[in-house]
Amino acid sequence: MNRIAGTAALLGVVASLGACTAQRAVLEGASAATESSVPQSPRGAVPLPKASSPEAARNRAYRFQVLHCGLIWLVDFDASYWDVDTSTMTEDENQRFGINSDKGTMTLVSETVAIYRSDRGGDATLHRHAGPQRSFLCG
Repeated sequence: MNRIAGTAALLGVVASLGACTAQRAVLEGASAATESSVPQSPRGAVPLPKASSPEAARNRAYRFQVLHCGLIWLVDFDASYWDVDTSTMTEDENQRFGINSDKGTMTLVSETVAIYRSDRGGDATLHRHAGPQRSFLCG
């Protein structure tokens, strides 16, 4: 019985991660799952699969949907995970799209830098994540 309960709990965690992991980018009319980095921790972090978004063209703005956990969580853009540079956001921007849902555009400006621009004003700089990505469930 304990093994069944443990398996059910694990499946619940996996289902929650699958339901909550995707930011949404629209590249050339197609939806692509996207995810962003979060602070790393040796305990409780869940390894993520390889980034699944299509490659983006440089200096082109793509529609981008930030889900309820904001840019500080999981951003998958240009076939990579990205880390938001919170120092590039004001406190108001952090409240609007750093930790909450938002709509805007994402632009690849170099191999390692992307810019998110909110439809409501404001922007944030993101840096391509190096190495394997781990995440916590977003609640």
